[in-house]
Amino acid sequence: LIPHTCSSKDMYKEYSDMRGSIAISPKTSLLEIDSSDSDQVCESFGMHPKLSAAHQLYNDGDLVWFANAGVLYRPVDKSNYKKGAKSALFA
Repeated sequence: LIPHTCSSKDMYKEYSDMRGSIAISPKTSLLEIDSSDSDQVCESFGMHPKLSAAHQLYNDGDLVWFANAGVLYRPVDKSNYKKGAKSALFA
């Protein structure tokens, strides 16, 4: 997911500046996802323009996104989280 429309600041520009030549541009090519009825910082996000099937699944209510879930390199559960997770999950 890519920041698309964010009233508090231009997060797409931040994304584009950080990604440089690999940023998906122009912004108008992104498949827009409305998040205005959520607690997200942006009113909308964008998906890669070649993910039209995933975009349709999302719009149909058959796909969800989990953002900022962290990176797992092996199975981690409640019993071994503190010892087994080297990344900050649920950040």
